[in-house]
Amino acid sequence: MKTVIVVLAVAVIALADACTFRMPEVHQGSTMLADRISFAENLVIKRKFARAQTQFNNLLKDLFPGTPEHEVVLYNLILLNLNRDNPHASPSRAKQYMDEFLKIYPRSHFRTAIFFLERTCRESENLRACRSELHHLKRSLKNKEDSIKKLQSEIEAYKKIDWEREEKKRQIQK
Repeated sequence: MKTVIVVLAVAVIALADACTFRMPEVHQGSTMLADRISFAENLVIKRKFARAQTQFNNLLKDLFPGTPEHEVVLYNLILLNLNRDNPHASPSRAKQYMDEFLKIYPRSHFRTAIFFLERTCRESENLRACRSELHHLKRSLKNKEDSIKKLQSEIEAYKKIDWEREEKKRQIQK
């Protein structure tokens, strides 16, 4: 019986020792993960949007849903796809990421920022559409003004011709 207790005690100590030995590796792994996230975020700052998108997508594949790092990466993907400076931005992709985000992290402290950004981007798109329509209307108005000026000059030319005819008729009648 004492032998079994000694063997179990040695096994527990060995297991505890093994867990302690592996802790620095886990810590180093999370540091490497944080470095990868920082690297992708720096790509966004440097306006290398396509590379940042690739880096964040690779990170997303490597992470388990529910982890803080997964939450941060999803949040960054939403921001990246709502960024109007990003020529590769896709509001529909941002919406997919946001739906996934809200499903996995319904109580995240990032929710308010995401809703605010989405609304701002939607309003920005509406403003852009209004500006485009205004530009189109201004161009149409300019074309109509040009047509009116052309018609006015033609009317003036016809008035001049009519006046000259009337003048010739008067000379003939005298």
